[in-house]
Amino acid sequence: MQRQKDYHQQYEHIWVAEFSYGYHGSEQQKPRHYCAQALIQAKSQHQALVQLSDHMLHSLRADEGQYEKILPFLQYLDICHHLEKHLILNLEQVSEAQSLIVLNPQDISEPLPIDTGDLEIIHYPCPPFTGENPFNRYWISDDLYSLLYQQSQNATKYSRCYMVIDAAVYHKHAGHFIVPSLMASGLPYRCLFKGTTQITLEDAAPYLVELTGHEDKEFLRQIFITHYTPDIGIFIHTDSQFDELYNHLRKFPYLQQEHNQEWVFFRFYYPLTLDLTLKSLSRGALESFMRHIGVIYGFNHENRLMKACVTANIRESKLETVTINDRMNLNFERYMQQKYFNKVKTFIKEHVQQQCQIPEDQLLPFITQQANYAYLNGFTLELTGLYYIVARSVTAKNEVLWDHALEAVLSEPSNQEARAYKLLKECLNPTTWSQS
Repeated sequence: MQRQKDYHQQYEHIWVAEFSYGYHGSEQQKPRHYCAQALIQAKSQHQALVQLSDHMLHSLRADEGQYEKILPFLQYLDICHHLEKHLILNLEQVSEAQSLIVLNPQDISEPLPIDTGDLEIIHYPCPPFTGENPFNRYWISDDLYSLLYQQSQNATKYSRCYMVIDAAVYHKHAGHFIVPSLMASGLPYRCLFKGTTQITLEDAAPYLVELTGHEDKEFLRQIFITHYTPDIGIFIHTDSQFDELYNHLRKFPYLQQEHNQEWVFFRFYYPLTLDLTLKSLSRGALESFMRHIGVIYGFNHENRLMKACVTANIRESKLETVTINDRMNLNFERYMQQKYFNKVKTFIKEHVQQQCQIPEDQLLPFITQQANYAYLNGFTLELTGLYYIVARSVTAKNEVLWDHALEAVLSEPSNQEARAYKLLKECLNPTTWSQS
């Protein structure tokens, strides 16, 4: 209870707001709307609301604005569905001199294609590529063969089939470089890098390979069955000739970060990256990406095949440059968070299920909540966060033990790895040290 009291005193004047604001359009500019979070130092919710209103009016110079919620910081952490590391990292920046900080602004001026139905992403179950499977004639099941090669679910049938292969993934699983294998396959192929980049990164580069008429190639069986690399790349259906598609795809392995204008390598051909990328693109950017592409497919390690296509409305959109935008970064960050939370849940079930004091149906929300408190207490690494959450799960009904153990380890000068390990050890096997 002492720990909760200390938390309350430390953060009682810190508020978190979720709000939106906008600007009217003109003949030269379209109306723009944004949503964001804010950290506010204020003595009451009313004062926090007044400060937020003043900030929208005078600092952001918004024409309109409204708030969705304004909550005390700790209450916000208790109910949020994500790890709010950006809020926690900026706590020290809030002061009387700077009583309001805006975080994570997102442009919501136009609904995204994934929300309007103009981008369709469908997931099909796929038998695992290892062990026993029904892959008799080809390297995939008959159902997926019909989907991928006969285009059984496509409203439009495309004349050509391609694959973009990640040479680094191939090398990792096969144990040898991809170029000799491509040469031996007899399939048309070309590296998406050129010049010195191609020479330097030849064995980690993306390669465009044409599969039209060669769906039963042993090369594909070697990739997916022998070496088990479902995330090696993506398949593309299109009517575009090889050179046309090649020149189009060369625009995307190297993209500009929207927030800092830096250019970075970008693995658009990694199925997970592609999924999150497409969901984050505006109408114009999505049309730019899909311009010479009919349908895209990608496998993942969850035994699923993803299919992505767009409507005719997108094909008529004004082209925009494809960049790595803030939505994309946020989507990827939250995906990785959820993946981490699921790993923590699995760890708890496999190692401390009998000692865990949280019902299984409440475990994921509990893990999310405690991940935020772990970060707040300085346990910012995946491993130390895991130790913290597991320790809390076995002391959820013993606040006295938890408060003593946590206060003791936080007072020590050791690094967070040592503190987290000691915290977990003490909560699993309490000694007189933690209860004194």
